[in-house]
Amino acid sequence: MHGYRPGEVVPTIELLLSHKHPDDRHYESQTWDAIRTSGGPFTGRHRIVDTNGVTRSVIVVGDSILDENG
Repeated sequence: MHGYRPGEVVPTIELLLSHKHPDDRHYESQTWDAIRTSGGPFTGRHRIVDTNGVTRSVIVVGDSILDENG
């Protein structure tokens, strides 16, 4: 989806955010901060820019899972 081959990169929040459409980055950073601090399920429609510069619309559905350290 982002243009990497399996095993080519280590997935991180920073890498994910680097692929967000430039017009959406501030909003996305706020969303991820809210998810990390509040927890719980989340959904959203996002625009990403892949490694070839192609803008794609994606739907994300997830849930927060915390360990004993939060």
